[in-house]
Amino acid sequence: QQSLSMRVTYDFERKYFFEFNGGYTGSENFKKHHRFGFFPAFAVGYVPSNEDWWEPISNAFTFFKIRYSYGIVGNDSSGERFSYFPKLNSDGGGYSNYWTRNGANGSWHYSAYGYEPQWSRVHKHDLGFEMNFINSDLAIVIDLFKERRDHIFVERLNLPFITGLEANPYANIGVVENKGFEASVEYNKAIGKDFSISVRANMTYNKDKVIENAESEPAYPWLERRGHNVLATWGFVAEGLYTSDAQIKERGITQFGETYPGELVKPGDIMYKDIDDYDQKCISRGDIPAIYYGFGGDIRYKNIGLGILFQGTAKADRLLNGVGIKPFQSSSGGGTLYSNIKSHWSEDDPENTDVFYPRLAWGASDPSNENNYKTSTWWKRDMSFLRLKQFTISFYFPKAWQRTFLKGGRFYIMGENVFTWSKFKLWDPELNTSNGIAYPNVRAFSVGVQFNV
Repeated sequence: QQSLSMRVTYDFERKYFFEFNGGYTGSENFKKHHRFGFFPAFAVGYVPSNEDWWEPISNAFTFFKIRYSYGIVGNDSSGERFSYFPKLNSDGGGYSNYWTRNGANGSWHYSAYGYEPQWSRVHKHDLGFEMNFINSDLAIVIDLFKERRDHIFVERLNLPFITGLEANPYANIGVVENKGFEASVEYNKAIGKDFSISVRANMTYNKDKVIENAESEPAYPWLERRGHNVLATWGFVAEGLYTSDAQIKERGITQFGETYPGELVKPGDIMYKDIDDYDQKCISRGDIPAIYYGFGGDIRYKNIGLGILFQGTAKADRLLNGVGIKPFQSSSGGGTLYSNIKSHWSEDDPENTDVFYPRLAWGASDPSNENNYKTSTWWKRDMSFLRLKQFTISFYFPKAWQRTFLKGGRFYIMGENVFTWSKFKLWDPELNTSNGIAYPNVRAFSVGVQFNV
């Protein structure tokens, strides 16, 4: 990469602000004569609280700033390096057309089609407000943001098979939008000479939406992925568990591979709202939360101090899958079982469907396992949580100790990842895993002394 950047700022009487940034950047991932892009950004700000007419309310409303920024950021990711070159290989494939594929074994064929990749761009807007109240004891910052990412490198899935292409080409035609807000508030106050308090909180909300993904128009509108968030997942809607053979026959629906109701599906298996692949719908937004938040503070009275911090997320879910979630599927008996394995449907109590697992079966090829472990709402779990991230209890050295060689210090007890409140109990909901096979967050406590000399 090569780049040249510039920056210009201007401030007039600490009331009016202007800034311009520009970057001219080149990347080897693009074809010659198409490697460089120019990415500008600007910001403006106004501080009405520095105007003379603001003086009558300056004690209550100490500071007020309005700012706006817009900029373009470039990304040179195009899947892999030098994607503008086509690729040929002879790995046993052949030509492809509407009637046949790999028709000439051993021939040279395209494994990737070269094209002229472009810089993908992110257009960023931000409108911000900064406010201080009560002689600056209370500070509030609010940012409203919107991003539009275009020219995203995506696979062209909207080309018909009749075109005869051996592999789907790629192009810079994807578009995604993000919008939301960030807010923070902080309050600091000293009450007398012995007591002080500091309280703070913050929250971020983001909503993303796919505008263009180069996919073909689906057969039905509920299969359309445009308009949903990037990590949205499609699957079946589970309506419960079958409790008897009579219920299966009465319902009269054939599920995956059956020629008649009850041929493969047994009591204890999941029943779905509909069965055809066209009946899938968006059932999950993904495990990246739409909301992040935190709050906490510090309190000190004479020589005793308490600091506490909570962190949390909301609007995040996960579809459980993999080893441990699908027990007894390996013929060798491999896999991990969780302590909730006893929470499964049983012939001894067939009407009890308030369980974690449907009917357990042995082997990956068992029809019940094929039915029960389809991607569905049965395995959807809310991954929102609130965590006591950290607390600290401190005893500060008395001033009398400063007559010695000590200039200050404290004894403290500190805890990290102390408690977590969540509807999900099998593992830490913050872990990036659908089956719990990940190193957990560590709960730690420490006792220490800190001093200055």
